[in-house]
Amino acid sequence: MFPPGNRLLSLALLSVTLAGCSETATQPETVESAPLGGELAAAVNDWTTRANLPGIERRGLTTAVVQNSSNQSILYALGGRVIETGGSLGKVQAYNAATNTWTHKASMPIAVYSTNGAGVIGGKIYVSGGITRDKFFRNELQVYDPATDQVTVAADFVR
Repeated sequence: MFPPGNRLLSLALLSVTLAGCSETATQPETVESAPLGGELAAAVNDWTTRANLPGIERRGLTTAVVQNSSNQSILYALGGRVIETGGSLGKVQAYNAATNTWTHKASMPIAVYSTNGAGVIGGKIYVSGGITRDKFFRNELQVYDPATDQVTVAADFVR
């Protein structure tokens, strides 16, 4: 199961695991819950309709959340595919829940849908891969910087 050099490590892990076990039955812990405040209580049981994503209907987009300079969470919708025509989009749109508004941002240099997802590092959104309108799989890493409203191609990965 383990290579020869790791047998000692596996035995140590096994002994730690077994040391944490006992034959004494335990009961689940109960935690006293604090009463919910008015705002939170309403959010638990209610759905609220918010502003729709403007423009044409799309699928296969990716999303990420970044804090703005006012410490508000901004949801970014990037790329996607037009439902009616199948074309890929380079759109970047931002939703501010505090103001219930969408704004258009700089477009992605390479319009893609069905990406590998998005990640946020240092306030920038990293989008990897994706498919273009001609169903070509892309291998670029695109980076959107909300502070400057610019999208750049950071890397082109060789296959």
